[in-house]
Amino acid sequence: MGVDFSAKETSPEDLRDFYRALKQDRKRHPQTHIEAVVHIGEDFFDLSLESAVRWCHQSALYGATRLGHCIALGLSPEVAVSREDGAHMGETVRERQRQIEYDLLYADGLTSFGVEVDSVALLQQKQNLQERDPDSLVYRGYGKNRLQEVSRRQDYVLSDLARLGTVIETCPTSNLCIGGVPGLDSHPFRRLFDSEVNLAVCTDDPGIFNTSLSQEVDNVLHWFDLAPQQAAGRLGDPWEYRLGRDRRPIRPADRRNAAPPKESHSSDCS
Repeated sequence: MGVDFSAKETSPEDLRDFYRALKQDRKRHPQTHIEAVVHIGEDFFDLSLESAVRWCHQSALYGATRLGHCIALGLSPEVAVSREDGAHMGETVRERQRQIEYDLLYADGLTSFGVEVDSVALLQQKQNLQERDPDSLVYRGYGKNRLQEVSRRQDYVLSDLARLGTVIETCPTSNLCIGGVPGLDSHPFRRLFDSEVNLAVCTDDPGIFNTSLSQEVDNVLHWFDLAPQQAAGRLGDPWEYRLGRDRRPIRPADRRNAAPPKESHSSDCS
């Protein structure tokens, strides 16, 4: 059984009380095993790239077991900022403060992936921001080094999602239609596929996008030049990702050594 968060994306920080309540409910009523599915990292023009990556990570850390789309984890930072003039340069003071707190909390993991975390400078910036309206905007430009560090942040989060056993529901056609992905050459699927995160191919809303799960799988094979055996070996059996079961991280090597997938089961974002 699952609870699906759709429509406008919500900061994971604003949902922490919900995630805590859900966790407590699972402890009290383990037979229900309610899980959270959240659409995240799909529409993030009002965030910095760092915050968009953080939202995906925090959603999983706080309790979401399936993440829909996660374009923010697979789209090249250079492509992301080129989609609109001034894209991702501005975000609220509140989100910048949350990003600083996140960077300080996960400094060890970030630095292990090559992200520089200057604790002294971040603490000074956080103190300066306390005097400002939390809903006002703060602007920061993108240079080559910052874009490279965003890419390393993506690698860090994808690695940790694999550790957590989190499932990303990638919706290829939807991402092209409404996700702000410019084209197949920049589609986030390839970055997600090349990582070790649990990945499921989904349709989003088949009634709107005039597609089916089998067609989306065919699209993936054709668009990204994948052999069926290659895709099956990486993706595995989607039934392993169903809600309401204990899940462990399943690495690509595990899938290659596993039995062939069973009959496919649809798992659509909605």
